[in-house]
Amino acid sequence: MLFIDPQTEYITVGKLRLFTRKALRELRHPIVINGTTRPTAIIMSYDQYLEFQENWIRAAQLAERMGEQFNRLMAVSNVG
Repeated sequence: MLFIDPQTEYITVGKLRLFTRKALRELRHPIVINGTTRPTAIIMSYDQYLEFQENWIRAAQLAERMGEQFNRLMAVSNVG
């Protein structure tokens, strides 16, 4: 399961320019690129992205099911 990794590295745009294609492909942890006032972007490996996307879809499906259950419960409780 993908989560906020405590080993996430924070870098500046200048340091990002030093990364090679190979280094980016071999990322083990997400990298947050800091702008001048706040984080600007996140870089992660494609495999990390796919895992993140899968988890996001599962969470959205769970939220939808919970909403449906809540609506059914509300409908039952309003009957009497």
